Amino acid sequence: MLNRFAGELFVQNMIFDFATEYYWSHPQPPVLDSLKITGKDLDQFTNFLAGRKFAYRTESESILEELTKAATEEGLYDANREAMEKLKSGLSHTLEREIALYRPDVIELLESELAGRYFYDWGMVEYSVSRDTQIKKAIEIAGDRVQYASLLKAPAGI
Repeated sequence: MLNRFAGELFVQNMIFDFATEYYWSHPQPPVLDSLKITGKDLDQFTNFLAGRKFAYRTESESILEELTKAATEEGLYDANREAMEKLKSGLSHTLEREIALYRPDVIELLESELAGRYFYDWGMVEYSVSRDTQIKKAIEIAGDRVQYASLLKAPAGI
């Protein structure tokens, strides 16, 4: 499941658009396994997002906005203005912080999109299958006869 930041990158087509620019400005890697997003690529992605004025709100920011609205309606905001402003400042995010915090997710989204660009459907599927934790777990269970058999047995009483 995607975190909110990665989800917004995907929904707002930032991954798709950056991958398009990347594809046209970088030669095709010789093999899928050599497709790697580097720190330099992430810096370019961060600049790309800034240039596109990418914006989103964290869940904390959304909840704080609701709290501020409720406190204002209840006449409690003015008495707690300083605390609310301090909280708002502490909960604000920056693009650089989000990229660093969610680096593995951002890299996976970019590499997956680029795998599809350079190696078409096969590349995207191959990239995803090799990194999918659910598929890895299924393979592990299939290799463990005892666990596999226990999953196939009906629960007691049925």
